[in-house]
Amino acid sequence: MKTYNFNAQILFIINKEKRFLHNKEIAIAMLDHFNNKFDIIQLQNKISIVLNRKLPQFEELIKYKYSNAYKDTVWGKKEWLDKNGIPKSLYMYKIR
Repeated sequence: MKTYNFNAQILFIINKEKRFLHNKEIAIAMLDHFNNKFDIIQLQNKISIVLNRKLPQFEELIKYKYSNAYKDTVWGKKEWLDKNGIPKSLYMYKIR
């Protein structure tokens, strides 16, 4: 698995869903593409590591925490925030 392809898949999923996503939601969408090479937890961890590296291909993405719990972190685009830095209703994340 090439890192670029992995990163491109993350971006594709976020762009396709057009809303803020939890790592688990991204992992579920990617799981079928890896033919059981990873379980869901491994994939979530890999996604988290990659997104937190602030790589150039992710410069348009931001991390948004809607509570103090780490699990309440979602990823989306800067332009999906309103003037107060809160996700616009059209791009709102799903609460677990």
